[in-house]
Amino acid sequence: MTKQTAAKIRKTSREVKRGDTTYSYVRWVADFGRVEGKRRQETFKTKSEAAAAIEQHKVRSLKIGLDANKLTESALKDAVKASSMLGARATLCEAAAYYLEHAQVPGGEITLEDFLLEYLADMETRNLRDTSVRNARQKIGRLVKASPTDHVHEVSARSLEEWFGTFKPKPATKSSYLRELRAAFAYALRKGYCSSNPAAAVPKPRRDQGLPAVMPLEEVTRLLIV
Repeated sequence: MTKQTAAKIRKTSREVKRGDTTYSYVRWVADFGRVEGKRRQETFKTKSEAAAAIEQHKVRSLKIGLDANKLTESALKDAVKASSMLGARATLCEAAAYYLEHAQVPGGEITLEDFLLEYLADMETRNLRDTSVRNARQKIGRLVKASPTDHVHEVSARSLEEWFGTFKPKPATKSSYLRELRAAFAYALRKGYCSSNPAAAVPKPRRDQGLPAVMPLEEVTRLLIV
């Protein structure tokens, strides 16, 4: 728990001699006390400025907590700007957690274009069927063509859904794309190019059941006679 001593104002002065003239400089120090064992203080030209800083410090402590006073003015301005950018979509903590999860990947960054070349080469090394390699090249290649310079770790379930929305495949076609993408991103996950498999988070499409076939009257009659 953060501990802090009481804030106060003190006056300081110093004299500077220039030639035969001595100048006296007065400054006012807003001493915010010790936070986590470290003294924090700021110097102002007037007592009123120092008092305003002390009051702001007290208000911030009451509204947010003592930990808020660890933040510099620049950091607080960044926090306000970031919160405005996010709006209601996410909190600052959620944004920070997302950044930490996606910004650093153990295998390093690799573009989708380079990843596809590596993935296809790996498939050929494992002597997979030509049809398997061709399907991967066609389906994953379509995603790569849309965003060749995007990095593998930047792909999300949401971005995949948006990509599917650009060509609206039928359920069976979407399922075949998802099979290829899940296999590819499973490989990327093993290589450390991403922290999760985004394709695995995309729901499987529901196939249309269609109407049952109607048996001709003659066939029904024949079965009843038998």
